[in-house]
Order: sequence, then C-alpha cells, then structure tokens
Amino acid sequence: MEEIDRTLIACILETIYQSDDTFLSHLIGPTPFEVYDKKHIADLINPAATIGTLNRTSDFSRLIHQIPTRKIFEIHDSLMWENYSLLFNKAILAKDKEGGKKVGECMPDNLKKKYEEFYKPIRNELYDQLTAYNKAYSENKDDKIWKQEFMPKLISAIEETQRKWINEGFKIEIEEFIDTQIADNVLSYSSLWSKWKGKFSEFLSLNADLKSAGSCFATFYVDFDELNQEEKWQKKSFTHDSITSVLLKNPFDEMTEDLTNYAKDVELFEISYIRLNIERIWLIPQVFESRFWKMSPNFSDEIVSGEKFTGTIPTYIKDVIFIKRLSKQIRKSFIEDALEGLGKPLEWVFNKFSKKQSTNKVDENFYLAAMNCKLITKCPNPDPNLNWT
Repeated sequence: MEEIDRTLIACILETIYQSDDTFLSHLIGPTPFEVYDKKHIADLINPAATIGTLNRTSDFSRLIHQIPTRKIFEIHDSLMWENYSLLFNKAILAKDKEGGKKVGECMPDNLKKKYEEFYKPIRNELYDQLTAYNKAYSENKDDKIWKQEFMPKLISAIEETQRKWINEGFKIEIEEFIDTQIADNVLSYSSLWSKWKGKFSEFLSLNADLKSAGSCFATFYVDFDELNQEEKWQKKSFTHDSITSVLLKNPFDEMTEDLTNYAKDVELFEISYIRLNIERIWLIPQVFESRFWKMSPNFSDEIVSGEKFTGTIPTYIKDVIFIKRLSKQIRKSFIEDALEGLGKPLEWVFNKFSKKQSTNKVDENFYLAAMNCKLITKCPNPDPNLNWT
C-alpha cells in the first residue's frame, strides 16, 4: 500500500472515530500498516495451538500495550503493565471513610465463612509465592542452571496454588459476588484498593515472566474471529467532491500539500473497516478516576497523567482498527477522455507508451491501521477534603 493511501485512510478514520476522550494513533511512518493474512488471523484466534502462534499473539500484545503519545504510533521499551505496577506499589491511600466496609463485611454469613477460611489464606499463599518468584528471578535471571532446574519448580508451585484457589478457595463464586453485588462506594478505600490490586497481582502470577519470548499471549482478549465475519465490517465511500472534507481531518500537517494534490486525481475511494475492543481483566479504569490515592512524594514518577501527554500512563489502547478492501479509482485525464472518443486502438497505444496502470485498484489484504486510545485526565487527582494524615 502506498504511503499516500495510508495517510488518506488516517484522515478517513479521524472523521469516523472523532471523540473528546479518545484519540487515534496511526500505524504510519516508523511503524507502518501491518498486513494480516488469513493464517495470521487464524493464529490470533487460536493462540495456544503451537509455539509459533503463542509468539505471534505475544508480539501483538507487546504492540497493543505500548503507551501512545502521538498521532503517529511508535514502539517504545516500556509496556503498560510495567507503569501500572508502579502505580500500585507507590500509591498512598487516604484514611478510610466512616462507614466504609471491608469486603468480608458485605457478604452473607455462608460466603463470608468461605472468604475468611479458604479464599483469603490461599490468595495470600499465592501472593507470597509470587513475591518469592519475582525476587528469585531478579537475582538469577542470568543463571542458566537456575532457569533450567529451579524456575520451572517455582512456576509449577504457582500454577498449583492457582488451581487450589479455584477448586478449594471458592474463587469464582466469591469474585463474582464482589464484582456484581458490592458497590464501589460501599467499600472502604483500603478494601477497594486491595480488590483492584488483587486483580493485577493475579495477572502477574499468571504471566510471571513478561519479558521472555512468547510470554504475553494471556495478557488480553480480542475477538479476532470478527475479522472473518463480513457482517461485522463497515464500509465508507468518498467521491471526488466529498473527499475534500476528509482532508480537513488530516492529522499530519506535513502531508497536507501532497494529500491535496493526490485528492485532485481521485474519482472514488472506498475502504471497509472494523474496530475490535481489547479486554483486560487486570486493567481497572476506575483506578485512574478515583480520588482517594496519590503517589508517594519521594517517587520520581509522581505524575501518572498530566497535560500534553506527560506522566507514566497518559493514555492506553482500548481498541484496534483494521481495514480491508481498499478500492480506489483514479480520474481520467483530458487526453484519456479524448482518446476514448477516438477509439480503443489509440487508447491502447497511449497506455502502453505511458506505462499507465489501470485506474481501478482493489487491495484485499487486512491491515492493522490504527489504535484507538483512551485519554486519561489528570491523575492522580487526590481529593483535598479527605484525611491524608
């Protein structure tokens, strides 16, 4: 696909997904549109099939867990969960509000008994194992013998405790009650924070080494199967006259002149597009909105999100946008129109010697075109009326 077409598609997507609380980061420039054929999509639909599919899904995870700060998407070293982890580890909570309850206090007696006697002890056991694993890994990450002999045993123990938590700790029953029956404004600040942090700690325990190849496949869920469902796709068409309005949404000022000249020659431009939501059980948007916490004042990265994309997590990617079936028709020149009137032989001679291509082009490939990013407003934004002593 030509760069000018990618830029025009970026303009089109800007008109479609314009919003006050999101922005698009386009895969153009240093990270161009990536082509996904049917095999690639099949791999993403079934990530656990082979080592190759695990690696492909892991690579996709590393792409969508970047933290975009520009209209042009770029790859950086840090990933979303690394900065999210800092937030939990360096936060200071306000004193609990009066009347705020702990999780166990909100449960009926039969569930409270399961929570206190089974759920909490097994959860704490798992967190202790996770802490020990992370400490051992940081101390021995370059030790091949440790990785071969001891690391598998620690991971096996973590997995066994996870199964125990589900089978003996009533994990599913209790967490379903917590998520559906306990309103956030009922819990004490410490209990609510513990609830959010617990989801992230569980995520870390399931993905103990997120820096190794193929390790990130379980960090998200996207319904890639929708890419194979024709009815899920939407279509957008622009004629020569209507495409001018699209150029007003050009996110790349340096391309304005090139786009304007290109649009003069376009008779018809069509694309099909689809937006797929990214689900992450470990990422809780309310964390960024709540006002009962702040960062430790002696922590260098005190700002999570400030003005003009400052801070550790000013945005996060919430959707991915794919396009396909790019079709464009180039306007005929005055010479071509005249030659058509004179007959096919002369038109054929002109096209042959001018090496002119067909005016109708259709690209059937799938392309990952843009990331739809959620903007995080001022964060943290501690409430001065709370008790911080």
